[in-house]
Amino acid sequence: MHIDPAAARLLKVLSHMAQASQAALVAGSAGDEEATRSATDQLRRLQSKLNNIDSSVRNTLNGLPPEYQASVQLDVSNIRKAEPFVQKWCQRYRDLVSPEILSQSEDGRQGLLDYSLPLDWNFDADLFVLFGDDEVILADALKKRGQNRILALAVNDSFHSPVDLVCPHDEVQIRDFFSNIRPPLPMRVAMLNVQHKKTYQKQWDIANQALTLCMSNSHTSELYGKSWLTQGLVNLPHIARGMNMAALKQALQGMPIIIVSPGPSLDKNIHWLQEAKGRAVIIAAAQCARALAAAAIVPDFIAVADPNNLVYFLDGVDVTQVKGLITGVSCHPGFYAKPFPHIFTFNANATIDAWISDIFGDTLPISAAGSVSIDCLYIAKFVRASHIIMVGLDLALSNGQTYSTTSANATSKVLLDPKTKTLSFTNVPQEMEQVFLAKGASSEDTVEPALTLPGYYGGEVITRPNYHLFHGELVEIARLEQALDSPTPLVNCTEGGAYIPGFEHIALKEAIDKYLPRSILDIDNGINNAKKSMDYAARTSQLAEATKKMTEKIQNVLKLVEQCTALSKPGKSKDIKKLNKAERKLINEVRTMPYLSIPNGKQTKIALEMSADATDLDETNGVANFIYQTIHNTGSEILSKLRTHEARY
Repeated sequence: MHIDPAAARLLKVLSHMAQASQAALVAGSAGDEEATRSATDQLRRLQSKLNNIDSSVRNTLNGLPPEYQASVQLDVSNIRKAEPFVQKWCQRYRDLVSPEILSQSEDGRQGLLDYSLPLDWNFDADLFVLFGDDEVILADALKKRGQNRILALAVNDSFHSPVDLVCPHDEVQIRDFFSNIRPPLPMRVAMLNVQHKKTYQKQWDIANQALTLCMSNSHTSELYGKSWLTQGLVNLPHIARGMNMAALKQALQGMPIIIVSPGPSLDKNIHWLQEAKGRAVIIAAAQCARALAAAAIVPDFIAVADPNNLVYFLDGVDVTQVKGLITGVSCHPGFYAKPFPHIFTFNANATIDAWISDIFGDTLPISAAGSVSIDCLYIAKFVRASHIIMVGLDLALSNGQTYSTTSANATSKVLLDPKTKTLSFTNVPQEMEQVFLAKGASSEDTVEPALTLPGYYGGEVITRPNYHLFHGELVEIARLEQALDSPTPLVNCTEGGAYIPGFEHIALKEAIDKYLPRSILDIDNGINNAKKSMDYAARTSQLAEATKKMTEKIQNVLKLVEQCTALSKPGKSKDIKKLNKAERKLINEVRTMPYLSIPNGKQTKIALEMSADATDLDETNGVANFIYQTIHNTGSEILSKLRTHEARY
């Protein structure tokens, strides 16, 4: 019977876990600490692999023949027999000897690590954090266990580690460490003493924020990769007829910009925007478009960056009165169907979207963020705004509210459980529920930790994890801006929510009087001149040429996939040289086609894990065919959409 490669890998992991469990019991009974430790660490690696295997793969075991199921049951039984011993053995020194005494000898340091390392630890990917000079002595013991990623925080500049060790000495170096991490990303973080986080709270907060951002970006890419591809392809003709960021810079350079977000505090100062109208460029996140319409305020631009279907944000809003839409190139196509007078596109996902904007020569170095409000801030910096004023950027809860009362999703509530310090959601509208479901869980099933941030008016405010992440991004933006010779003034006029270090915190009315000109800005003339500068005939030609080239490249890739699939079939081992040659060609082609790899982040991760466990030719071919099928499916889907575009030219 043919078994799916993913299921075969699961069987192998369980078999190896059973063997390692038996080895741990035998070594433990003999009092052989080194052998017991080796078997236990092998179990850690295998448990980490098991945790990462999708539940759908585990469910396939029920459909295997009886002999396979009997083998699985025996393996599981052997694993469970060893679990109590392994757990007790790892904890044997925890309450007997202090960490300070254990760390004084090589054997003691290993014993200290025995109970510090989780039982589902990936020594190659996961991160172990050491705090201060005293803990760095454990680095050598960690290296001997095979630990790859070690971060030593709050180590004196004069300290010289006996092993190759990353010891960042400032905030920039800490962030650089995490920004340079490549897959596989760490899924777990461990340390010797959790209490040490309090002693070195500042360094830990910076590291934790950087790690969270790293993981968030990876999760977002995995979650929305397919949407970025399919929506980007559908949007190509619209992008060709729109304007780019260079044109927007030409239109808005030197003007003050007010960025409107949909936080609860918007209710208290939204009326002041009427006084700012015409004296500043008002860019509103799409979610607060309804709130502005209810207050009879027409923003100059509405901005969207999220790939989800958020077109309902504009229900009831007359967008013909808005000067333009600022949208990510891979945002939902429904936004282009709205009758905006002008549309400006940008790479909401930075380099990930570059393959789209490269077609038109539009790719520009504008940073991307997890929040559309921060995207707008980067855009304001790019166009060299004279001042950047933030409104409604609460980043915190206000009596369970996360949005202003007239914004989209305003009916939703976030409930705080003070006992568990968690947040849950209620009264979520149907459209917002679809966003939850797109992320893999309903609003009822979603529970988040409740975090805190410094308050706008002092004290602390309750916040969600994603808001906490955005807050960290804003703090870093402000720090980098202040370091410039001529920094752009950053002004937080939210008047509620979280305090953001590096921003000036004043009331919106005060900012209007202090920073906005009395004269009316000529925004329309700037936009009209920008539109005249666009060569739409050239953009149409560029799209036609790009469509033709992409079609040819994908057709070639699909032919290579067919060759590789045929050559990798059982009994074709004599053609191994031909297979290797065809695979090299396929790899080289795919490397030049980001639109093939972007939507397949999860599949690529699975393939890499399966490949690492393959031990014979059949298993290797099984992994290869998994990759071939993934490329074939994506390539065929792209080809279908490109042919739709080709029919227009």
